[in-house]
Amino acid sequence: AALGTEQSIEAAAAACAGCPPNVSRLRETALLSRALRSLSASDAALRVVVDATHLHPPSTKLVGADGGLSALTAVSTEGAFDARLLALTALANCLEVDLENCRRFECAPLAARLAALLKTIGFEDDSDDWRVEDVLEAAHCAVPLACVARREAGRTKALAALTGAAVAPTALAKLLEALAVVQARSGALDRDAAGALAVLVRDLRKLFPGAPATPEPKRARQQASPVGVETPTSDVVLPPPPPRTP
Repeated sequence: AALGTEQSIEAAAAACAGCPPNVSRLRETALLSRALRSLSASDAALRVVVDATHLHPPSTKLVGADGGLSALTAVSTEGAFDARLLALTALANCLEVDLENCRRFECAPLAARLAALLKTIGFEDDSDDWRVEDVLEAAHCAVPLACVARREAGRTKALAALTGAAVAPTALAKLLEALAVVQARSGALDRDAAGALAVLVRDLRKLFPGAPATPEPKRARQQASPVGVETPTSDVVLPPPPPRTP
């Protein structure tokens, strides 16, 4: 009777954390559709979408058909930091295994956000003061764009968005490598995540061979508090000082 209330979404998010049987049960309910309508107001709703869509094409198709890609994109570019990472993770899930979602996904807003982060980090100018949060978010932005770019059906759209935002496609591979470094140094890089990142990097390097490497940021700003890594639902934190990126 309470399905779709904030309390039930929070309970589902808690029950599914690290529990595949509960995730399977979640997918049999209407809670994913309800969560999609609460994305902007609830991190729990975002965690429900992340769990439901992980390597599960029926759930990714539901997100794509229910306007979820646009809703996730809005949160990933306008929400709070943790919400942005959750939304980007959900987008990556929806684009990794679903060709139709790659066709319908609008890349331009995410490419514009990535361009702004790259300027802050210093990949594209002479900045010598960057935040590890910016590197982490930029890497999470790179994953959905990389998923679209590696699929022929969406590649033209992805490349047009990156070109329009003045982002070199080769930056995607470097950012994915940076994400692997951040997660590995925090102890949050499991075998499945490492394998998925390695496949994306390999495919991107085949698509865009021989391009100049993305410069490394010169210096990281010290953080007042460590930032969460792995998936945004993790309580693993990055120990200071921040790691150097590739």
